[in-house]
Amino acid sequence: MANPKNRYMMRGIIASVLTVLSLVCLFWPSMINLSASARENYFGPALDDIETRFGSMDEYFDEFEEKAVDELKEAGYGTAKAKSLTSAMVEMEKVALTGKYSFFGVKTVIGFFDRFADELNRNSPLREMASKSSGFESLMEMSDEGATALKIVSIVLNILLYGMLALGALAILMYLLGKNRVFGVLHTILAFLVALAFIGIVILANIGAARDSRIEGDILAVGIGSVLMPLFALAACIVYKRDKKGAAPVEAPVQTFAPTTAPQQPVNPWASAPQQPSNPQWGAQQPSNPQRGAQQPRQGAWSDVSGWGEQPQSAPQQPQAEVPTWTCPVCGTKNPTTTAFCPNCGTNQES
Repeated sequence: MANPKNRYMMRGIIASVLTVLSLVCLFWPSMINLSASARENYFGPALDDIETRFGSMDEYFDEFEEKAVDELKEAGYGTAKAKSLTSAMVEMEKVALTGKYSFFGVKTVIGFFDRFADELNRNSPLREMASKSSGFESLMEMSDEGATALKIVSIVLNILLYGMLALGALAILMYLLGKNRVFGVLHTILAFLVALAFIGIVILANIGAARDSRIEGDILAVGIGSVLMPLFALAACIVYKRDKKGAAPVEAPVQTFAPTTAPQQPVNPWASAPQQPSNPQWGAQQPSNPQRGAQQPRQGAWSDVSGWGEQPQSAPQQPQAEVPTWTCPVCGTKNPTTTAFCPNCGTNQES
């Protein structure tokens, strides 16, 4: 039979694995996808053009990054700042072109817009560049109207991401140590809130797209990550069971041999057997000497060593031989023949 402690440990390991899978869903698979129509109408031509002009996505991004860094440096940024802005732009572009947005991907895109909004709201070289380029029109509008909203959304996404990671790590630790699952419950609640938030983003984005005559059909769809992440976290809470009693009790071994009896003293045939008290309230008397067979009452004083004592029995008398007698003719008394005169009347034996 399996040890209950091992079963609890195995449940903790399974719960930990499920929690790890829920954390993986923050990065893969996607929680939001571009719809098929959006990829065909908007990103399809761009991907075809990239493959025609550059041969591969990697070559495209390498050239894009090199050109962007040079332009930002010419605009007045230092090398470190130019590379930082370009890196954010490249990550956003990669996420957009794949059409699959994980939690981390959405955070990357929002973070990109937030950083650029901060730059565009100041008299920065980037604002001057954007004002001269038609491709930055949407960014200019976003920086003027929704900078505050972008900042709030970016902060919330960071809190959710690192909150999920922290609670997931604590839940795994508690599962492995056999402690309570409070962190697992909190992790599950947060996972459902994140999934609902992404489903809400899909709904709101499609409602907004329906109002724009330039967009045909939905632009976003719910990704499999929005379903798997909360389900993995919930399954971990259900599987995990805490051993509240501690270690399992050790079962007593089955006794397969007869209990050892106390050693008996050798019987002395010349000594009397120990006697029980002769109090009638304690039951019937036992025979005092099994060799004689007759039941004798226990006599003597009580001793802490030998119990009730026993008075010594007198030895049986041997029958005496019959002595010859003579009868006194005067008084009729029988006298032994060894006496010459009758002790009663004094008559002579020979008279």
